[in-house]
Amino acid sequence: MAANRAGQRFQKRGGRAHPIRQRRARQVYAFAPEDLALAIERQTIGVFVHQHMRQQARARTAPLDRTRRQGGLLERLAIPASAARANDAVYDKNGNLLFTDPPYGLNGGTDSIYRELNYTGIFSLKSTGELVLLDDSIQYPNGIGLSPSGDTLYIGSSDTVQPAWFAFDVKANGHLSNKRVFFDATSFKNDTNLEGYPDGMAVHSDGVLFASGPGGVWLFDDNGVVLARIYTGKATANCALSSDEKTLFITAHDVVLTIPIL
Repeated sequence: MAANRAGQRFQKRGGRAHPIRQRRARQVYAFAPEDLALAIERQTIGVFVHQHMRQQARARTAPLDRTRRQGGLLERLAIPASAARANDAVYDKNGNLLFTDPPYGLNGGTDSIYRELNYTGIFSLKSTGELVLLDDSIQYPNGIGLSPSGDTLYIGSSDTVQPAWFAFDVKANGHLSNKRVFFDATSFKNDTNLEGYPDGMAVHSDGVLFASGPGGVWLFDDNGVVLARIYTGKATANCALSSDEKTLFITAHDVVLTIPIL
């Protein structure tokens, strides 16, 4: 698609994407090295810390206009090993919850004795309560996002052998078709300067995909063309846009970062 206002903010040079240099991501939170997840609802940011060894999660929230940690520890949740797999999720326009189900969170991963399924999948929890398997062909489905129209589903696969982002067409009945490689990140897996694999993502209303991956956050247009990369210097797990889409929040290993979107 043609360059749009979100994509124009992050320029390419000589046909290759480069890290953002004119603005640096600003650290607003710091945690002990643990897995971080991110959610934004209205004007509140929620940071969820998953401690694998303790099998518990912690949640912390703060107003988006505050830069210091606020709110304190909200809740500790015991996570049964058999239920620790659901990874990332997004609602479609019909209120169905689409989510990925990799083996992360289970002691032993794919060889865990706690596995209840012999596959990893992409699921839809219907608004009626029905659970539907949409795809089981990706071994490590991780990040998930929908295009603004809802007709394309993006999946980040954190497969350490063949890391990639995939795209599916979404049918009228919610089922998936036309699976394809959106962007193959295999050539970056051995680059020691680009830690991490395809993971969580956010989709701008202009259609630009912000996808955490090797080295930070990658920006794609809807054809899988790289518009730019935001280099964080840490393994980057997730990102989310503020409700006005003027700020990108990034979870990178043990910190939460922000960068303005002009």
